[in-house]
Amino acid sequence: MKSGNVLVMFLVLIFVFSLSPVYGDVLEPGKKNVPIYYELENIDDYPGYVFLLHGNPSPDFQILNSSPFTFYKFSVASIYAVNQSQFNREVLKSMDSNQLDAYFQNDSRVLNSNLKLEAIYDTVSDTNPLENATIKLKVVSLDEDGLEIVKDRVVFGYHDGQTVEESFLDQNTTPAAPTNQEDQYWFYLVPILAAVAILLVLLYRRYR
Repeated sequence: MKSGNVLVMFLVLIFVFSLSPVYGDVLEPGKKNVPIYYELENIDDYPGYVFLLHGNPSPDFQILNSSPFTFYKFSVASIYAVNQSQFNREVLKSMDSNQLDAYFQNDSRVLNSNLKLEAIYDTVSDTNPLENATIKLKVVSLDEDGLEIVKDRVVFGYHDGQTVEESFLDQNTTPAAPTNQEDQYWFYLVPILAAVAILLVLLYRRYR
């Protein structure tokens, strides 16, 4: 193949790969998901209650403690509390998914926080140093009348081990993660430099 045709094909490929197609649930090449972890910080202040995580499509139920937790990336989950004297783990394990949904939605013994949790913070370029986000939750009230949990702050973790903490100013809006602009520049600069280098090689071979 003549070098001129190679050059044309190369330029066409650069144009095609520079487009941004929609990939739906499939992760776009060059991208990564940033997971969210949650931590219920003051759970130990309520020893008389069992805290449960229930989501759609999962988990069926998960008993929470003070450790960070996460769940399936396409799920939406909520936290519930049940008085320890009214909780039976074996009964819940024997339930199917429909029975569990009915238990969490309709059983008067189950207190729902009404807080909807998601498992993915964002999708970013794979050169972005952001690795994860951990949302710190706090129980602000819990009694027989209800359960209230708030998002207190989020801790962003980066690939070099550093963390940055941001407070929630609005319960419906997760703070944006500070970004390292140098990494973002390299994301665009490296492909451009590679394309220029290949182009120079082709031109050299053609005109030498």
